[in-house]
Amino acid sequence: MKGLKAGALAILFLLSALVPATTVEAANDARTDTDTAYLSEKWHAGLGTGIGALNSIKSGDIDQDGEDELIFGNANGYVHILDWNASAGGWYEDFQTVDMGGPVKGMEIAQIDDDPQLEIAIGYNWNSDSGKVKIIDGISLLAEANWSSGVSWSHTQWTEGWPYGLAMGDLDGDEEVELAMSGDRGFLWVVDTETPEIYVGRDVTFDEAEWYVDLGAQTSGGTLENTWGLTFGQFDEDEAMEVAVGSKQGWIAVFDGETEELQWKYDMDGSSGADSLCYSLLSADLDGDDIDELIVPQQNKLTVFVDGDRDVRLEDSSIKSGYGLANADLFGNTNEELVVMDGSGNVRIMGIVGDSLTTYQEWSGGYPMNTGAGVTISMNGHENPWIVHGSDAGMVVAWEITSQSSHELAWNSGAENNADQLIYSLEGGSNYGVAMGNIDDDDNLEILVGSASGRVYAFDGKTYEADWVSPVLDKTPMGIAVDDLNNNGDNEIVITTGIPSEPEGEDGNGGEGFLYIFERSGNDIVQAFKSDDIDASMGVTIAELDGSSYPEIGIATGYLEIVDATSGSTNLHGAVKVWGYGGSSYSQEWTSGDIGDIVGGISSGDPDDDGDNELVVGTSGDNRDGGSGDRGEVRVYHRSGGSYSLDGSIIQPNRFDVFGIAVGDVNDDGQEEIIVGTGEYGDNKPRVIIYDGSTHSEEFSKTVDSNSVWGVATSDFDNDSEPELIYGTSGGELFIYDGIEPTSFEAKTSALSTKAGHYGSIAIGNTDNEGAIEMAVGSESYLWLFSTEGQTNKPDLAIDGEDISYLPEAPDEDEDITISLSVSNFGGADTSKWRVLIYDGDPDAGGKKITEFECDATEEDQRDGCKALTNGESASFEVIWYGQQTSPGYHEIYGLAEDTNSPRLETRFGNNKDFTTIEIEEIPNNKPITIASLDKTILWIDESARIDAGASYDTETTNGNPDEDEDSTGNGNFADLQYRFYFDGDWTTWVNKMTQEISYSTAGEKEIIVMTRDERRKESEEITININVKANSQPIAILKSNLSDIVEGEFVTFDVSESYDPDYRVELEYRFIFGDGIYSDWIEEGDVALLYRNAFFNGPNGGEIELGESEQILRNSFGNERIFTLVNGSILPSSYGLGEGLFLLEMIDSTITSKGYNYTLPIGFEEKTYGAQILVRETSEGSDDLLVSSLSTAASITISRGENTPPVAVAKAGIFYGAVSGAFTDQLTGAKTGDEVTYSADDSYDSDGTIVKYEWVIKDSKNNVINLVGDKYEKTFKRTFNEPGKYIAILTVTDDRGATDTHQVDVTVTKGDGYGEEIVGEEGYSQIVIVGASAVAILGLVGGAMGINRMRGGEEDGFEEMFEDITPGPLELNCPTCNGLISITTTQRPIQIGCPMCQSQFVIRE
Repeated sequence: MKGLKAGALAILFLLSALVPATTVEAANDARTDTDTAYLSEKWHAGLGTGIGALNSIKSGDIDQDGEDELIFGNANGYVHILDWNASAGGWYEDFQTVDMGGPVKGMEIAQIDDDPQLEIAIGYNWNSDSGKVKIIDGISLLAEANWSSGVSWSHTQWTEGWPYGLAMGDLDGDEEVELAMSGDRGFLWVVDTETPEIYVGRDVTFDEAEWYVDLGAQTSGGTLENTWGLTFGQFDEDEAMEVAVGSKQGWIAVFDGETEELQWKYDMDGSSGADSLCYSLLSADLDGDDIDELIVPQQNKLTVFVDGDRDVRLEDSSIKSGYGLANADLFGNTNEELVVMDGSGNVRIMGIVGDSLTTYQEWSGGYPMNTGAGVTISMNGHENPWIVHGSDAGMVVAWEITSQSSHELAWNSGAENNADQLIYSLEGGSNYGVAMGNIDDDDNLEILVGSASGRVYAFDGKTYEADWVSPVLDKTPMGIAVDDLNNNGDNEIVITTGIPSEPEGEDGNGGEGFLYIFERSGNDIVQAFKSDDIDASMGVTIAELDGSSYPEIGIATGYLEIVDATSGSTNLHGAVKVWGYGGSSYSQEWTSGDIGDIVGGISSGDPDDDGDNELVVGTSGDNRDGGSGDRGEVRVYHRSGGSYSLDGSIIQPNRFDVFGIAVGDVNDDGQEEIIVGTGEYGDNKPRVIIYDGSTHSEEFSKTVDSNSVWGVATSDFDNDSEPELIYGTSGGELFIYDGIEPTSFEAKTSALSTKAGHYGSIAIGNTDNEGAIEMAVGSESYLWLFSTEGQTNKPDLAIDGEDISYLPEAPDEDEDITISLSVSNFGGADTSKWRVLIYDGDPDAGGKKITEFECDATEEDQRDGCKALTNGESASFEVIWYGQQTSPGYHEIYGLAEDTNSPRLETRFGNNKDFTTIEIEEIPNNKPITIASLDKTILWIDESARIDAGASYDTETTNGNPDEDEDSTGNGNFADLQYRFYFDGDWTTWVNKMTQEISYSTAGEKEIIVMTRDERRKESEEITININVKANSQPIAILKSNLSDIVEGEFVTFDVSESYDPDYRVELEYRFIFGDGIYSDWIEEGDVALLYRNAFFNGPNGGEIELGESEQILRNSFGNERIFTLVNGSILPSSYGLGEGLFLLEMIDSTITSKGYNYTLPIGFEEKTYGAQILVRETSEGSDDLLVSSLSTAASITISRGENTPPVAVAKAGIFYGAVSGAFTDQLTGAKTGDEVTYSADDSYDSDGTIVKYEWVIKDSKNNVINLVGDKYEKTFKRTFNEPGKYIAILTVTDDRGATDTHQVDVTVTKGDGYGEEIVGEEGYSQIVIVGASAVAILGLVGGAMGINRMRGGEEDGFEEMFEDITPGPLELNCPTCNGLISITTTQRPIQIGCPMCQSQFVIRE
């Protein structure tokens, strides 16, 4: 079985050491490839949070370089791939996907195609309650064909939202890989990985899937949900894999992978709900018997189904929520070990020892896994196995297993143990506190970022190495700023903490925040100050506000107080606070007091251009009562005397949560503006607003399609001497617009992670002190670093849908449409070679190409609009979409720009494509009417059939007449309408042919669809024809007999009429196997056949008889061949008594008899049972797929002997010599002495058997028994009597069953001529000589017999017994003339005897 399992799973991990290591280039599924214009991601920190949930963490050598990669998903919607650095002994990041839309919690690795690398299947929540699965290649990291946009799973009314249960493998043994998916709706789906869907649309529907199983119906468990526990395993001894599925409600179901049959089901909690949640399943051979165990974790236990047997279970109730499961042979034995990661972060290595579940070792992984544990085992690239797991906080940890009882930390994604690789987890996420500043002695700025773990990380701005990690602080670092607070020449690090949305409870706990200050101390950075609770702080800024020697620290604070949780009574609190250094210590210098509103954004600058810096803050507003309260505000505070007061009017952005605050000269007018980003207000989307710094009047406003814009900034980021307007959205996108013309788009990112730049987490500076400046952007779970490096010196072609127009404005389907497009170059390098392809529909989702515009400005005679594109320049041109190509209805017209230089210069492709919409008016036109038929109602596999749609018509194109009326050829090749046919899973193109030949290679109900369209390309309704395609199936052999018990000699009649072909396709022929070594050749109804003993059949489909071998034709007692026929009972005389049927009967003299087949009992048997069978075969009608049946069930025939009829003995005698022709009689009276009498038993007989023994006894007149010597048991013999008298012969015959009969024949002998004369031999021997010779012969015989007896150790009595038939019986002598036998039957001496052979006469006297 292990061989079977290995064979079935070999397709999953086809590893090849011959494939060279490959450097992976970023593919178009990489996050970086979707940023537009000049933005270039230089680096990022963080791996997200909720890593590996539900086992979405895998290790495997996906690129075939001999070392394992680490692949995992996270709760933020990303997939990361880490590559192994063998020299460092750790992983580095190689790839990060785009934001998939929602959590990634489904993952599997397999080999699904012919290339050497593995593929990765990813299950993720895409949008709201819609989920998708995508498969990407292990080397290119591009999506596989048919999986490019992700595949959703449609039940028609709704889709699967969380497709987290994934398994891949050759499930049904067809050498093709299937993907199984089980999501939140309680259904099990199985699709082919190469062609998951039949109809293009990027969703799999229930009728397209290979499997679509309602698990609730199968288990009788009602409506099941979250059936994420899914695994393939070998749970029995057949070749097919099994599929096991677990559900939220605790039901487990196991299905056969080939037949889809439910093998067993089990309710893990007995419907109590106490232990349900079967969210993770694993198959592993833990006991080394080549059959997998099924491992099922739940909230309060872990269960192992031994060998996949429902009724043999091992449990461990000490394991709580052990949803992280992995298996491998960790210790080099014959079985696999089980690794379990539980919800508390504990790691266990377990196995089966004997009949028990044993824990070899257990330890804490250090991080909880409440989102659903994930763990994997890496076997390649290091000496010992590594157990690798994720965590809720976003840490990835690897443990080396050094022995069965020991382990040690090998690697983690924190700054301390990452093998000096530039990969860092920002533990806990909430990476909103972001700053840049020089905190050491080098020339580079450090990039600082906070995390929910309470730590602040400082990374070198050039090398990205971790220069410093703070101790764990109270609450989340939300505000970070760097400046020299005490004028000692070294920068201090200012950190304010708090947790957004954390309320203060009735007990007074919650809503706290603190101010921390860290400073240089030699080569170390140490904590210089920590404040008491200052309330939760959402941001911090440093500026010289009061004209003193030391800069001030401005802090925004706020929280929600729960006054009475029962009534829902709450209060809002918030304040602006100023702290500073007083020469020896830090203290609060001023507070605004509680303004009754959360202060969530803060910045500083000189917006009123008075030479003094102001504090600018934004507040939340009051949306506690559903949004009817006051909206948020922007307040400006300046130093006034010894305090601070409002500077100018309070700004009302008319939105809640005005937390995006920045101050800078965004429009390059020499005076700083106030830049504001907001939240929503009711149905009103957030705004980005620019206010005049002095008058507070609104200069610019833009509504943003997001939930919040809490991160805003301005800077000359692209170094074009003009400032840019920069903002981040709650959806995770970062936008850059021209600051002078803020409607002019410049660049954007794809989704980073949610809340990009929020709470002021955008910092801009030259971190590496060279070239282009950098921008650090915080978010919910990552820190991103961008620059324009590498982009400003390359072309960047862009299409904007707003620049695509067309004429006429309202085209109809007959009109040519002129499409006008513009292509722009946003890059810093010129390009002279480019093209734009125009599509009807998204080109990445099956759009149809209309035309293209190609430009090579280095060549002459180019089309109008072709020109070289410098930075910021556009080219406009027109193309024609001809009416013959258009169709009425809604269309999306895409332009796709491409750089055609060789090699290609452009590196950014996310903005190369955009579209506009167009509605093409339909000209009134009736749809054509499709009428189609098929020339067959039943179709066989590979059999051709013809679809004929010639009766279709259109009121205009065919004037209402059938299209076939105008086809003079009659072959359907000259149609006025166009036709399209769907069959065998695919559509034909539109053709001017009204007929279509079809055939199918598989059986089943097939759907044929026919459509027509007229000269205006108006399409008809679809006409569906259903056809049953049948696969030839074996005929069924059934043999009946009229008798089951017969007496030997009786005939049994066999009937084959109940045999049948399930397909009713062809006639049948039959071959009989009678069970007694007799066979028939193949015979059809009405044919004749011979029967054979020891026949040999060779070849397929029941074989053909090979004559000339050892076969013997069955013959009758006369040696004639017995001939049989297969005859229909309906043509037989009623006297035969057979009725309806198809009977095997014997023919005699060309006449069909009523005799069937007769059996003969072997000698020595009184009874024997034979099993008669038949084979049935389809007869050939030009088909090559004819089949033969299995052997029929045997018809049991028991043959026995009847009551024995004794034999009849008939004894006769006669005299036959010379010319005399005598006659036999049982009273022979004409015999003379010396006559030869012939005795015969030839007329004896046995009517029901065979005579096996004849025995004669002859007595003379004195009742003496004559010794017959060799004639006693002969059927016929001859005897000469030399004495007159009456001789009585008694014949006894015995049959084969022991019965006997006797008959007597009397022979009366009278004296013949010469009776009493002395006999002298014809050769002159005297009687004395004969007597002497006789005596010598007798003595010789006696002596020889005695000698032989003694040699055998016999006694004298034994010797006498040897001669008991001789004495006193007749004496037999040889005739001295002819050596013939002479028998003397009397003791009378002298006696004359005659030789019966030569007629010589002799006298015996002694």
